[in-house]
Amino acid sequence: MMPEQQTVLVIDNSTETLEMLRSEMDVHEFQLVYAETGDHAKKLIKDKKPDLIIIDPEFCGIDGFNICREMKRNEMFYSIPVIFITYLGMVEDKVKGFEAGAIDYLVKPCESLEVIIRVRSALRKKQYQDVLSNLSHIDPITGLWNQKHFDRRLSEHFASFVR
Repeated sequence: MMPEQQTVLVIDNSTETLEMLRSEMDVHEFQLVYAETGDHAKKLIKDKKPDLIIIDPEFCGIDGFNICREMKRNEMFYSIPVIFITYLGMVEDKVKGFEAGAIDYLVKPCESLEVIIRVRSALRKKQYQDVLSNLSHIDPITGLWNQKHFDRRLSEHFASFVR
C-alpha cells in the first residue's frame, strides 16, 4: 500500500544509469528528479524532500558519501533512504557507503530489475518506519500529539530558522 507516486532524487551523471533509471522508474510510477551539481542536489533535498535518493558517490567531483553523512545528521532528512549506485566495488567502498548511512549499495553495471526491487524495498521500509514514528508521537490514551511530537516539531522549526 504505497502512495501513488513517490519521488526519487537521482544524483548521478552517468548517462547509461540515468537512461536506465528514467525508463524503469516511469514504468513503475516513480517520479524522478535529477541533480546536475552538488549544490543543486542539496537544494533539491531541502526543497523536494524526496522519498528516496540514489547517489553515485563520485558525482561531478563531489563526495556523495559526505552528502549522505550530512543528511543523516540532519533531523529533517535522516529518515530519507539512500542507495549508492557506483563503479566503486571494493569492500572498503561498500563499508564507507553503509557507514555514511546508506540503506543499500549496488555496483555498476547493475540490472534494472534489481534496482527497482531494491528501491521498492527501501521505500517499503521507510513507509513502515514512518508509521512507527508517527505512532510514537501520539498519546495512546488521548489520541493527541504527545511531548515527543512537539519537541521534534520545535527542533525542525528551529533548524529551518538557523539556515
